[in-house]
Amino acid sequence: MMAAGLPHSYWLFVFDMFCTASLCHLVVITRWNPHAPSEHLASAPQNRHFGHVPRVGGAAIFAVFLLQSLFLARDDATGLTASYKLLLVASLPVFVAGFIEDITGRITPKVRFGASVLSAILSFYLLDARIIRSDIPFIDPLLNQFTLFSLVVTAFAVAGIAHSVNIVDGCNGLASLVSVIILSALCYVSHRVGDSALVFISLTLIASVLGFFLLNYPYGLIFLGDGGAYFIGFIISQVAILLVIRHPEVSAWFPFLLCFYPTFETVFSIYRRFSISKRSPMEADALHLHSLIMSRVVMNNPKLTYRENKLRKNYLTSPYLWFFNGVVAMVALWFYDSPLVLMGFYVVFIVIYIWVYSGIVNFRIRGSSVR
Repeated sequence: MMAAGLPHSYWLFVFDMFCTASLCHLVVITRWNPHAPSEHLASAPQNRHFGHVPRVGGAAIFAVFLLQSLFLARDDATGLTASYKLLLVASLPVFVAGFIEDITGRITPKVRFGASVLSAILSFYLLDARIIRSDIPFIDPLLNQFTLFSLVVTAFAVAGIAHSVNIVDGCNGLASLVSVIILSALCYVSHRVGDSALVFISLTLIASVLGFFLLNYPYGLIFLGDGGAYFIGFIISQVAILLVIRHPEVSAWFPFLLCFYPTFETVFSIYRRFSISKRSPMEADALHLHSLIMSRVVMNNPKLTYRENKLRKNYLTSPYLWFFNGVVAMVALWFYDSPLVLMGFYVVFIVIYIWVYSGIVNFRIRGSSVR
């Protein structure tokens, strides 16, 4: 059933965006200069790939998202057109910073974080996308009464989600399909509460990301890049914040739990680097959960070469975390209006994550041999 207020040709637009995104990625793949400046990633500790692969998949996703604005009616009574275009304006700092990093390798993590904070501030004032409810009694009055407090919390939340999508972008198809799962859940709840604008924005990005996924998984013909990861994370954060602020029946813990995997991965990585490894939280490493699953759970096939095994382990890692993120999303959807239940499950998933992580690190969880 189509959400109220959407044009009758909407689903055709969604299909067109999917096809357009796929075409844009194909153009990038075929026209990409193999000697483009991507050598800055070759020796990175998190690198899991061979050769020169274009890391500008996010540019095509952003282009399709931008192109869709041309199809919106100028006299839209629902306010979708204005909101959509303001959202694009707000996303520019974080996308541009990530995109420049993809083609030069010279934008530091601090600058990218600052760009995501700037995008959050823009959306705070342009779209009124602000966190004023947490479903925690002693925090909500502060969020409502002190604009500066709400601004700081919103900025760090938006920057955190944007950065978290980039953190889990370590295997073919991982970040993109995790994002599609999260966006699909946001889209479904937006439809349940009758918010056609958020349905439109969610499905627009879903279609664009699926066009990328088609060429990224399993063989990694094109990568999302920082520009794509930050842009997707930013849009997810905006849909989540606007959904909660517009619809009191949706618990603030719904998007919080829904984004558990990428956000807790980020928080845990910061803790691990700073407290355990005594390293800078901004310094990349190969100790993320997906990295450990790839190296210790997915086994080599002795019949394949080293290069073939490396690629195979890469794309076989993603389904483990798709499944985990899917379970989290199903729980969040089922109890989207029950804050106490969502809080309880958040604690449960923290325990599960730490148990699995420590099990892999201590070799209690390992893959079986491949014959």
